[in-house]
Amino acid sequence: WIEENIDAAELVVLEGESTAGTLVLRIAEQNPDLADGVIAMGAFVDLEDEAADSYLQGNPTVPAILMSNLTELDGPVSYAAVAENAPVSPALRPLMRPGHVNVNWVERLEALQAIQSWIEEGVYSPVTDGTRSVPDRDTGTITENGVLVNKVTAVDIFFGNATLGFHPEELELAEIIQGETFIIEIGGQQRNVYYGETYGDVSHGEWVAFPLADDQILLARNHESAIQTAGIQTGDEIRLWALPESERH
Repeated sequence: WIEENIDAAELVVLEGESTAGTLVLRIAEQNPDLADGVIAMGAFVDLEDEAADSYLQGNPTVPAILMSNLTELDGPVSYAAVAENAPVSPALRPLMRPGHVNVNWVERLEALQAIQSWIEEGVYSPVTDGTRSVPDRDTGTITENGVLVNKVTAVDIFFGNATLGFHPEELELAEIIQGETFIIEIGGQQRNVYYGETYGDVSHGEWVAFPLADDQILLARNHESAIQTAGIQTGDEIRLWALPESERH
């Protein structure tokens, strides 16, 4: 479509997240004619079970960058070890924060620049810390008697999550601490939400919030849709505050 409607592509890099990260690595192994290089973010890796959806051979033939969060590095590290003698040895680009594909635009851009330099100039580094900060921003958060007020900046219809405009430091100043529960009010309804690091910090169906790599807050229900449950839409006002100290857990 690009070549028919825009122009011939001089350089093709495929970027995939999660299961799609596995897919682009498989393309690097089996269909290198489709891309000059691949970036796999949070890829699932299985090097033993050929029947598994995440099975990979560990023999990429084009440049491949594996970028995963701290809590999911085992698979990419194992892949890089197996692929050390592959036609093109892959590069690890770990992100030193927990989560699954918890990555910001600065990190994406620098990964793209790195693989471009690798493809065009042969600049290769087997391991690079890919963790980067985003520029400071005006969050627009208002504080009213200990209550933080902001808006929903985005919703993910597929996963059912909502991104909130608060900065993690604002929650900390309001005594909303990771590892504890706080109160959130959406559309006049109040819910207790666990402030953690990733989805798996709570049981199936429970509410969780955690900082994103772009210094916003993600609101979710583990394996359920937060936006459908609470009728959340982009632009909705969100209010949150800490539980009384005697009730925190």
